[in-house]
Amino acid sequence: MLEDKNLGGNKNGVYEKKLNEVNVYGNTLYDFIYDLVFFMSLNESKDDIKNDRVMTIEESKERLMKEYEYLDIK
Repeated sequence: MLEDKNLGGNKNGVYEKKLNEVNVYGNTLYDFIYDLVFFMSLNESKDDIKNDRVMTIEESKERLMKEYEYLDIK
């Protein structure tokens, strides 16, 4: 089983489930690129969480309201 020791392990086997969905044979170049970008995004997200670069939805709304004063987020 894959584990990420920095983030407390692989919760519910998510990595294995996603890796099993990747069909090595018969994929088009588009499928390969999509899978590559997907796994790169997962790694980037893990890094953001590990380095505390995350915010709540409320914090995001507040930041957007300050940046775009005309924006009306409910």
